[in-house]
Amino acid sequence: MIIIGVDYHPSFQTIANFVEETSRENNEVTGPVTTFGEQADWWLKEIRAGPHSQQEKADPMKSATIAGYESAVIWLTNIIGDKPLAEVKNDAARELVTAMKAAKPPLADKTIVSYFQVMKARRRVSG
Repeated sequence: MIIIGVDYHPSFQTIANFVEETSRENNEVTGPVTTFGEQADWWLKEIRAGPHSQQEKADPMKSATIAGYESAVIWLTNIIGDKPLAEVKNDAARELVTAMKAAKPPLADKTIVSYFQVMKARRRVSG
């Protein structure tokens, strides 16, 4: 499977699964005009806070993982943060990937795929 010209790797599904589980477990609520940036900020606060109850058996996320997600959200919100979640579709994805490839220096393909997966998972969970 190819995602926007970058080879898909099974480990990228781990990112999408984690994002989806985090949102579901924390009873995320979004409104009809919630922007991508608002929703991404909410998600980062949730992962920084860690597990919310003793029933959650997950260990707190490592700081390096959180930092990686923060980097992804910075890129994503700079490009598509003001867009309502309902508008974060293929055109927004193309805009995002184009901006990442045009950056000086351009982001590595693996980084682009990882950031794209965060965007895709945030959209899938919310929309």
